[in-house]
Amino acid sequence: RIMKLDDKLIKDILIWCEENLPNDQNSYLTDEIQIEKFTHSQISFHFYLLISNGYIDAIDASCSRSPYSHIPNNLSLYGYELLNLMRNKKTGENVKNFIHEIGLKTYPVILNYLFTNWDLISKILGK
Repeated sequence: RIMKLDDKLIKDILIWCEENLPNDQNSYLTDEIQIEKFTHSQISFHFYLLISNGYIDAIDASCSRSPYSHIPNNLSLYGYELLNLMRNKKTGENVKNFIHEIGLKTYPVILNYLFTNWDLISKILGK
């Protein structure tokens, strides 16, 4: 079965991480996390995409039976920034289109550029 990138699931996973991590009492396997209206395969795969592209810090717990299994520790700065952008209705739609256009892999590079050059960008924007 072909897995498709789902923006709502990406946002739901980031929200789940924000609400549940870090957690000193419990560890969660991505295979065990439930998000309404999505299968375990979809959730694990999207976690894998977010982890492998730097949005979530996690420990690899994959095996032949479960190739996308991880233990998420926390959102990265990029994960928090992506979630904040996705929450904003105006920019949320732009972010969704942007992710589909350039892919998840390029997004942290662009965020890093924005963070490092924020003074210059603020002057250009007049803020």
